[in-house]
Amino acid sequence: MVATADEPSMRCALRHVAEQVDPAGTASVWDAVLVVEVPLPWARDITEAEPFASLCERPVGTITGSDGRTWRPQGIVPDDPDAGVRVIAHEGPSEGVGPMTRREWLVPPDARADLVALCRALLEADAPALERFEGMRDDPPAGTVDVLLCTHGARDVCCGGSGTALFNEVLAAMDTRHSHARLFRTSHTGGHRFAPTAVSFPEGVAWAHLDARTLLAVLAHDGDPATLGPHVRGAVTLGGSHAQVADREGFLRWGWDWFTERRSVRCVQGDPSGDASRTEVLAESVSGGSRGVVVDVELAGHIPKVPCGEPASGQDPLESVWRVTGVST
Repeated sequence: MVATADEPSMRCALRHVAEQVDPAGTASVWDAVLVVEVPLPWARDITEAEPFASLCERPVGTITGSDGRTWRPQGIVPDDPDAGVRVIAHEGPSEGVGPMTRREWLVPPDARADLVALCRALLEADAPALERFEGMRDDPPAGTVDVLLCTHGARDVCCGGSGTALFNEVLAAMDTRHSHARLFRTSHTGGHRFAPTAVSFPEGVAWAHLDARTLLAVLAHDGDPATLGPHVRGAVTLGGSHAQVADREGFLRWGWDWFTERRSVRCVQGDPSGDASRTEVLAESVSGGSRGVVVDVELAGHIPKVPCGEPASGQDPLESVWRVTGVST
């Protein structure tokens, strides 16, 4: 599938939808996500804003912590600026893939000088330094679902336009099914060609081409997996396209319960970084049981990553598209 130069220019997300591209296996890979309220307007790179600007020498997509973990900095639009600055840390398990652990703080307006110190303590995994901020802990109820919906217009017009419109539509439609959920406008999450795009927690899953129906289902942790599956890019704590594709098959078979379980992944045949492999994903439930899928994944082809609003040049970088050719449980 290669677009030609004589095609009319279009937004990159619309082009992606028109090509009917399966987004599985395209999620960015992070160990943890540092979410901080940052007032609008945002620059193209959120790390140009505080507190991130004080934590890195130049605009970056990720920050490497002192313990080697890869942190993704994300800004969110403040809910109540007069109340202080909300800081949320979503941290993946030390081994395997599974639900991320959330810790949350509300830095009071009169203590904003501590904001950089708190974030630095998180990046440095400095437990004694973090103890200073225990009085600022503001954790939501257990079971709270967080969804970060990209609306970063300064970064990409697709996310800024369709993402913002979707945020307003869904915020107005949220009801009692979503009493345990929070929806945030966030900075660039990567892959604006998948707009509207989001990342949900605690499962740490990246989503593509959301609409109101699918986003409301993600917020409620319900809905038909067969309907939601084509929107799953992958778990952000799981490296490797083949592994992300295989992991999605578990969700298609067992629904949201799959994303609540600790999973391990291994390649049982082929090359996990090549064109084809057989990948096994095993999940262990909190009750002690286990289940798994063995998935055959192969390269389906490539599509060009065409700049937004421009016609395909024939020289654009290519993106791999994957398909599943076999599944056993």
